[in-house]
Amino acid sequence: PSRLGSLRGRAADVELADILERGVSRDALVEWIVPQIIAQLSPHTVHAVNSTVAFDVIERFGRGLAVRSRLLLSTFAIDRSTDGERLSVMFLRDPDFLDPVSAVLVDSTSFADTVVAELGYDADKFVVQRNTVDVARRGRTDATGVGVALPLRVFWAGRFDLPKRLDVFAGV
Repeated sequence: PSRLGSLRGRAADVELADILERGVSRDALVEWIVPQIIAQLSPHTVHAVNSTVAFDVIERFGRGLAVRSRLLLSTFAIDRSTDGERLSVMFLRDPDFLDPVSAVLVDSTSFADTVVAELGYDADKFVVQRNTVDVARRGRTDATGVGVALPLRVFWAGRFDLPKRLDVFAGV
C-alpha cells in the first residue's frame, strides 16, 4: 500500500512491474523510457527501491541524472533462488556504480558490511535505517479469557518465501 499521501509536497510513484505487465520491454524501460522521464522531470530526488530496472538505469545513466537529481537507493537483502544461488540487486554491477549515488539506505549493518566486504563498495555510501515500531506493552488473555500480564509477541513479520528460511524458523 502506498503512503504517498502522507508525504509533504508533491511526490510521484512509478511501479515498474505494472508497466512490464502491459508488455513494455525491460530494455526499453532501462535504455530510454525511465532515464528520459527522470531527465525531463528533473525531480529533486530519485529513490530507487530494490528494483533491478531502476538500479540498471542508475548504473547506466547515473552520472548524467545526478547532475539534476539526488539519487538514493534502497535495498535490504541478499536472497537465494530456489536452487540456492545468492541474489541481490547490488550484485554484478560496475565497480563505480555507486559514484553518482548520494546514499544507499539499508536496514542492517550486517547487509552493509557484507556488500562492502564482498563487492568493494565505499562504506560511506551506506546508511543503516532501522525500521522499528514503538508499541505499548499489552496484556493477553489466557484460554479462559482471564487477562494475563504477558507481552504481546510478533510471531512472524515477512513474506513466506524461500529466502526467509522458514525451515530454520520452524526448527527453532
